[in-house]
Amino acid sequence: MTPAMVRLRRQLVKAVETAAAGGKPVVPDGGILLWQCFRDLNATRSNGFGPGPISYLEIDAYLRLIGMSLQAHHIKILRLMDEAWLRKDHAGPSRSSGPAPSITPNAFDAVFS
Repeated sequence: MTPAMVRLRRQLVKAVETAAAGGKPVVPDGGILLWQCFRDLNATRSNGFGPGPISYLEIDAYLRLIGMSLQAHHIKILRLMDEAWLRKDHAGPSRSSGPAPSITPNAFDAVFS
């Protein structure tokens, strides 16, 4: 990856972290297309048990629908942006925070009935 691509990746990840924290992101001119792709994909994220990562399948379907193709390093940047978004403000409890809270059978039935 060229130094310019490394810089773009860093700037886009920073923009995602800023947006996830409620700030106004600074999107570099060279990253506007990837930023729009990320925003479109992020807006369709499933949220059944908390936000999950954007999958390669979702990226592929999105790109096919809009008639665009990206190179592998662009897909990697999208995935890094997604990881930053999940990590910054929307991640669940970490594994190091202790055991998951227990759930009673009645609570389970209330959620899944």
